[in-house]
Amino acid sequence: MQVAAEKLSQQNPQVTIVQHEKRFAKDNAEELLSPYDLVMDCSDNFATRYLLNDTCQALKKPLVYGSVHDVFGHVSLFHGQKECSLRHLFPEPQNVKPACGILPHLPLFVGSLMVNEVIHFFTNSSQTLDGKLLTVNLQTLQMRKITLCP
Repeated sequence: MQVAAEKLSQQNPQVTIVQHEKRFAKDNAEELLSPYDLVMDCSDNFATRYLLNDTCQALKKPLVYGSVHDVFGHVSLFHGQKECSLRHLFPEPQNVKPACGILPHLPLFVGSLMVNEVIHFFTNSSQTLDGKLLTVNLQTLQMRKITLCP
C-alpha cells in the first residue's frame, strides 16, 4: 500500500493520499468514514457493502455503489439524507456464486460510471442516480435505469 501511495503522489502531487492501515470493520467504520464528504463502494462482498451502507446512512453521507458480476454491472447513488439505501436493492445478502470470469474491462467501465456519478454529485447535477439503479449488460450492450425509491 505504501508503494502505491508514493506512486500516486508522484503522479498527482496536488492530491492528498490518506492511507488507512486499519481493516474496515464495524468497530471503526464511523471513525474511518466520518472525515469524508462522499464514500465510494468498490468492495466485493455483501458484509462490507452493508457495513458501508449502514454507516453512510448513520452519518448521512452519500454512497456511490458499484458492482460487477460476469457481464453485468450496477451503479447507484444512495444519498445519506434520504431513506433510500442499498437495503432497498438487496434487503438480504445475496448468495452469489463467484463468476467464472469477469470481462476485464467491466470493472473499468463501472468504475468510470461511478466517477461520473461523483462528479454529478459534487457539481449539483440534477442527473444523478440518487434513488435509481443503472444496470449494464456488456454482452447485449444494454443499459437500463431503474427507480428504486421515489
